[in-house]
Amino acid sequence: MTPLPKTNGEITITMETQISLPMPFLTKSYQLVDNHSIDDNEDGSTFIIWKQTEFARNLFPKYLKHSNFSSFVHQLSTYGFHKVIPDC
Repeated sequence: MTPLPKTNGEITITMETQISLPMPFLTKSYQLVDNHSIDDNEDGSTFIIWKQTEFARNLFPKYLKHSNFSSFVHQLSTYGFHKVIPDC
């Protein structure tokens, strides 16, 4: 290990590894939809919101800074999520 150069009491610290953390919106969205007691999706690749108004009114205040469902959908789309029409 190479010693740090002596300076006037200042120390330079270099971080050699970068830690990648998910964006807060993604973390909160995951917590919002990751409820196995109401989820019938086996592989976890999708989620269904049956009652949009109740979903936004009851759950958004706990996780997000707004209660606007269309804003939530727009934010999801910016991260590559998209609506899927199920095969019936």
